[in-house]
Amino acid sequence: MHQHRDAILFEHSKAELIFAGTFSKKEVISRNTGFIEPVTGDGERFLRDQTAFGMRLTFDVHHSWRGPARKTISIYQVLHPDSTDHWKSNSEYLIFATPVSADERSYLLLGPEERGFIVLPCGGAWSWIPSVDKEIRRALGRGRKPE
Repeated sequence: MHQHRDAILFEHSKAELIFAGTFSKKEVISRNTGFIEPVTGDGERFLRDQTAFGMRLTFDVHHSWRGPARKTISIYQVLHPDSTDHWKSNSEYLIFATPVSADERSYLLLGPEERGFIVLPCGGAWSWIPSVDKEIRRALGRGRKPE
C-alpha cells in the first residue's frame, strides 16, 4: 500500500488536474502528410504506422481532486516512438495532468483560447482499483463530484 501512496503523493505534487474517470474516446493527431492533422475515429492505422504525434483522450469524470470538475474532460498525450496505446475503452483511470506548454499547444492543434492538459509521462495514469481509490482519498481527501 505504501508504494501506491508514495507514488500518488509524488505525482500529485506536479499535477494541476487530478481526476478519476472512465475512458470513453480517443482521437489521434498525425504527422502522416508531412504536417500535423487531426484524424477522425480511433486512428489505429496511424498508431500502428507510428505516424501519430499525439492523442486527445476523453473521460467521463466520476470524481475530481484538482482542476475543473466537469462531467467530461479531454486531455492530451504526446507520443514518442516507443509509446504504446494502453488506453482501454470503458476502463476507469486515475489521471494526473499538467497544463499544455506553449510549444505543445501548436503541436496539439489547440487554439490560443483553449485550455489543455497533458497527461504526465511515467505514472500520469493509474488503473482505478480499490487500493488506488483508498490511497488517493488518504493522500488528497474526499475530492468532489463533477458539476
